[in-house]
Amino acid sequence: MSAFGRAMNDPALFTKAAFWILNEDKIVEELNKQIQDNYRRGYEQAKADL
Repeated sequence: MSAFGRAMNDPALFTKAAFWILNEDKIVEELNKQIQDNYRRGYEQAKADL
C-alpha cells in the first residue's frame, strides 16, 4: 500500500501529514532559523575557545 493509502486509513497520520503540508513554509523557516542559531553559537564558542 502506498504512503497515501496508509494515511487515508490512519486518521492520526493523515492529520499529521495535512499539518506538515499546510505549515511547510513556517516549519522550514523555523528549522532554518534554529540551524543558523546553532551555527552562530558554535562559531561564537569556537572563537571564545581560541
